[in-house]
Amino acid sequence: MHKLHHSLDLHFLITVHTKFAPYWCFGLIEQLFRKTRVNTLSEIAGVVKDITVTGVNSPQLVGLEDGTVLVESYDWQQHLMKQDQHFSYFLFYSFDALEPSVVVYSFDALEPSVVVYSFDALEPSVVVYSFDALEPSVVVYSFDALEPSVVVYSFDALEPSVVVYSFDALEPSVVVYSFDALEPSVVVYSFDALEPSVVVYSFDALEPSVVVYSFDALEPSVVVYSFDALEPSVVVYSFDALEPSVVVYSFDALEPSVVVYSFDALEPSVVVYSFDALEPSVVVYSFDALEPSVVVYSFDGLEPSVVVYSFDALEPSVVVYSFDALEPSVVVYSFDALEPSVVVVTKERSDSVGTRFQLLHNTDILPPIDGLPVQAPPGLDTV
Repeated sequence: MHKLHHSLDLHFLITVHTKFAPYWCFGLIEQLFRKTRVNTLSEIAGVVKDITVTGVNSPQLVGLEDGTVLVESYDWQQHLMKQDQHFSYFLFYSFDALEPSVVVYSFDALEPSVVVYSFDALEPSVVVYSFDALEPSVVVYSFDALEPSVVVYSFDALEPSVVVYSFDALEPSVVVYSFDALEPSVVVYSFDALEPSVVVYSFDALEPSVVVYSFDALEPSVVVYSFDALEPSVVVYSFDALEPSVVVYSFDALEPSVVVYSFDALEPSVVVYSFDALEPSVVVYSFDALEPSVVVYSFDGLEPSVVVYSFDALEPSVVVYSFDALEPSVVVYSFDALEPSVVVVTKERSDSVGTRFQLLHNTDILPPIDGLPVQAPPGLDTV
């Protein structure tokens, strides 16, 4: 009013309470007042003065019984009540010259609320406090020049939450914090111009997880991180236009593995990498339209091998490559409709010749097929 102060704090005390240090002084006055006969204001002042030897309490009358005014004062209560009859409902007001603001409060029976408009030069804002009985909330609108935002605090009894809307020029986003008792979560929506995405953090007690949805124009994808106590895993869904795929990483304690599903238009396939401690392996399932096949690579410590299953329409076959340290071999099973056969190539030792590979006749290992004897081609007895 007179520009003597840049800021002012106005307090309304809680009923029947005094404030801070004077509290014990009022207690002393009350003790002597109960034991003293008091009929005039001067006698009350005497009680205040005599309560302590050191004169902690100094009485000052503001007026006398005859109406004489000793200390002039303004009728602040009447002045403030003219402004608003609910002024004293609030216990604290702060007035700052550097941060002017307006407070609008509504005592509507159905939806009481308070709205605070702050005209701060650096960060103007609006805060809306809603005291709705079913869903109380606080909404903060920040008009910061660099990063305007809106934050919504919902105090819903069943599902309290916080939602943050950021209008950053480079990377606008929305973050939803859900404090649901059964499944708390955080969801981050990023509206980045180059790589928009959604990330869902689930804090479920039984199966916490993170799911990342990427809407990249060239390679959209979904990645699911599961932190299950028994079988943690990562699943990557790639929606690449040329070669869509799904990759499953399993971190199972007993049998960790990686499975790659490729949905390539020309040659779809599934590859299973098993990191089993006793028998690690790789299995390749190829769904090629002309020559579908399955290839099994076994990295067993004692007997590593490769088995190739070919489902060729004209000449289906199975080829088994065994890399046994003592007796490596190759076995070829041909299921040709006209000439089915089995060919076994083994390795033997010779002191004079060295290592030789012996080709065994079909007749050595199989009975005749369909009543016909099967012979190895001439000249191929020894290879």
